[in-house]
Amino acid sequence: RWIISNRSVPHVDYWNMFGVGHPWRAYSWSNEVVFAAVDTFFGETGLAILQVLLGCLLVGAIMWVYGRIASDHFFGLLLGIVATVACRGHFSIRPQTVVWILFVLVIGIAEICRRDGVKRKHLLALFCLGSAWANTHLSAVFGLLVLALWPLSSLSARSNINLVCPLIGSFVAGTFLSPYFGGEWLTVFEKSSHAFIFRSLDEFRPADLTQVPTACLAFQALFLAVLVFRSHRLPPLGCMAVAGAATLLGLLSVKFMPFACIAVGALSAVWLSGVSSMQAEDEINDRLLQGLLLLRKKFQVFQPQTLGACAFFFGCLAWVNLANSIKRPIDYRSHPKRAVDFIESHALEHPVLNEFSSGGYLQYRWSSSSGVPQHLVPIDGRTNVNPTDVWQSYQRAFQGEQGWRDYIMMVKPSTILWRKRSPFVSLLLEAPDWCCVFESSQLADGFAVFISRQEFDRRKGEFSSADCS
Repeated sequence: RWIISNRSVPHVDYWNMFGVGHPWRAYSWSNEVVFAAVDTFFGETGLAILQVLLGCLLVGAIMWVYGRIASDHFFGLLLGIVATVACRGHFSIRPQTVVWILFVLVIGIAEICRRDGVKRKHLLALFCLGSAWANTHLSAVFGLLVLALWPLSSLSARSNINLVCPLIGSFVAGTFLSPYFGGEWLTVFEKSSHAFIFRSLDEFRPADLTQVPTACLAFQALFLAVLVFRSHRLPPLGCMAVAGAATLLGLLSVKFMPFACIAVGALSAVWLSGVSSMQAEDEINDRLLQGLLLLRKKFQVFQPQTLGACAFFFGCLAWVNLANSIKRPIDYRSHPKRAVDFIESHALEHPVLNEFSSGGYLQYRWSSSSGVPQHLVPIDGRTNVNPTDVWQSYQRAFQGEQGWRDYIMMVKPSTILWRKRSPFVSLLLEAPDWCCVFESSQLADGFAVFISRQEFDRRKGEFSSADCS
């Protein structure tokens, strides 16, 4: 909203209580402008529909690129289903989803250049993808990783340099076509340690097998390992290097797990490209590969009318499941809309003490239609804005550790809005100087609103509170 109103990107922060005036780059500005425009004209329903369209674009891009790499769209369909399921746990209407699309497109171009050599149209496409990536998210380093390693298929240093350097040069040149003229790379270096500082956040935690993306990655790796073991044929070394690096990053931080699953799926497509040219099961001795070829042959028997009917059926089934989500796009267990409505309807005083995950929503609610903040928030989801000492004091409060009052003393709030499942809420309920006046739900996933005991006594009779009765 601020960018649309001012027709420029911000270079300092305006919305965070402790970060206001400090240098900041809105590196996802292009996506945010689209989200703001959709929200302005179509509201919450429009954002829900946009998320559906973004999901369809992601699925189509993965399956199309896998099909091109494997030289068979049936194999691309099978591999794409697994990769899509792996992305489901992290999928949302956020710039990261657009980045996954760019990532798989860069892999597709790198594979074409590995097979057929570099052409001008490939360099132009990489320039455009680099520019789109720089104006979407800070993770363009994944594109560099792909372009530096994926095309490598020989041990000749000269041929590798001649192949890789034009690809990297075009991509990097595109990243400088942004309002910050490549300043996003500086932000990348500034945020390089955030995965360790903010380790307690869910997206920065190590992966484990209880998570769907990790299970999908394990299935992909096992499937590829069986294919390699049975055929005694390795994929290209550069492709394996990209998949291995992405897998390592995904295991270290679950935030990068979609990149790992997409890279391993593409690696499997590269390996299957040698199988897709075989038309008969008796051309290969391995039973597993014979089964894959037989499955493809059975699939090809279906007539276009039958496939169209199946697509129509699954499309209707998907629409029935999505209809309720589009009608009720906000999950009140995850977003404090009702709690904020209560704060505004009762004109509770600011500043409001909030938690990390709610900061972005509060900035949205407490800014004008032109993005100008009416109230500042003490902490929000931009890890490169929150000072380290504020984050550490917030963590002690959120986890109910010794020194949990430090965050309160730092902000000096008149109102507290917090997720009920946090130990901090239990401490506030026992504290004599805070009164709970609202709960958005009886469940632990809801939100609670607290006001000071002095404010509760001053407005006596206006609120009910079980802990201050």
